[in-house]
Amino acid sequence: MMSRRRRRLAIAAACVLLFGLLTGVRAGRAETIGGAAGGESYALLTRGPGGATGPMAPVAAHVPPEVTATRRSGTFSCGGSTPPGCPATGVDVLHLAGDAAVATLDPGGAGACPPAGTAQPDGGPASPLAAPGASACAGVAHVEMLRGTPAALIADSVASRSLTQGCSGAAGLGSIGALEVGGTQVIGGGHPLLASSTPPPNRVVVLPQGARGAAVALTVVLNEQLPDPGGPGLAVNAIHLWTGPALGPALQEDAIVGHSHSAATCSLEVRHQALPLDTEVAFAEVDPSRHSVAAAVAGGSAPECFGGDRRG
Repeated sequence: MMSRRRRRLAIAAACVLLFGLLTGVRAGRAETIGGAAGGESYALLTRGPGGATGPMAPVAAHVPPEVTATRRSGTFSCGGSTPPGCPATGVDVLHLAGDAAVATLDPGGAGACPPAGTAQPDGGPASPLAAPGASACAGVAHVEMLRGTPAALIADSVASRSLTQGCSGAAGLGSIGALEVGGTQVIGGGHPLLASSTPPPNRVVVLPQGARGAAVALTVVLNEQLPDPGGPGLAVNAIHLWTGPALGPALQEDAIVGHSHSAATCSLEVRHQALPLDTEVAFAEVDPSRHSVAAAVAGGSAPECFGGDRRG
């Protein structure tokens, strides 16, 4: 049997519909407001007692004011047997494959990165972005850092990608073709610690293996993924290395290789419903997980308005 409350709601709905038919309520209209997206990437950033070096080869793309923004860095090489030497302290050799960032508000979408001249980290095609969306990619062909120290790092074919689209969430991926840290082969080579070049998110490697506390010399996080605290967005670091207490205060380093970040702010669809007596109500259905909105505000042709929370 229909409850008393349900009967009242049904009668009220029927009355509203009949009133609209008798008075000629006009059709509603809808508009989309807000929405923004952005992506940033860089090849390398180091921090030590002497300060920070980098970020190197940074790129950034943000919308609006553009509907679609695309930015790329060129390839670059320094160090090794031929000049020029690398301008960053502690960076001995660096060959950049290129960084890229794409952001769009175009409903038709725009192609996601990859960096110029490189494939996606997963080898897949550059699928179109859903608006508002952003994609960022970083590519490092070869890097050698901190040569001659217990924290020496050598890596090949390093790539990361961050993708946020349609405000439906973010995804990322980091890949490393080969990695040696502190003389230990972590990825690639004859007897690596890890078999895969695409480790799972936030894979931690501590050296020496099994060390804890004051015995830790190096900590490496591979495919580091850090969600944005304020909304849809994700930062991805292909390699994040920092020194531990076992190496003492003389060698304190924090280095990131292959950084990408993307984020998007959702747009709101506001619907306007025309009512009798030349008035209008505007409303939007808001998902609290996407928008920090506590109330909806409606008003007519006059400046009066009211606010109310209709959640729950």
